[in-house]
Amino acid sequence: MELGASLELGVWNLELVAWDLDECDLVAPQADDELLAVHEALDKLAKEYPVQAEAVKLRYFGGRTNEEVAQILDLSLTNVKNSRAFARAWLLQEIKTIRT
Repeated sequence: MELGASLELGVWNLELVAWDLDECDLVAPQADDELLAVHEALDKLAKEYPVQAEAVKLRYFGGRTNEEVAQILDLSLTNVKNSRAFARAWLLQEIKTIRT
């Protein structure tokens, strides 16, 4: 079957499309300073406050709920919420410092 053809599967009618990768912009943009600052701040947080950093990573990068984070880290739900609030404030201050 060639690209650009149609394919019928039961009630589905799928159209195959050819992509010319030479015309697509696949180059990653230059490193974003803000993203680098967040990464650097999170690394520093992990060294100074490992539990709080892990709570942030699980919640925001791992997609876990507060309840799941509490269970994984063996903490109370209140402790997880407090850890995340502390980490957020700490990270914001650290990012300001990194940017200046």
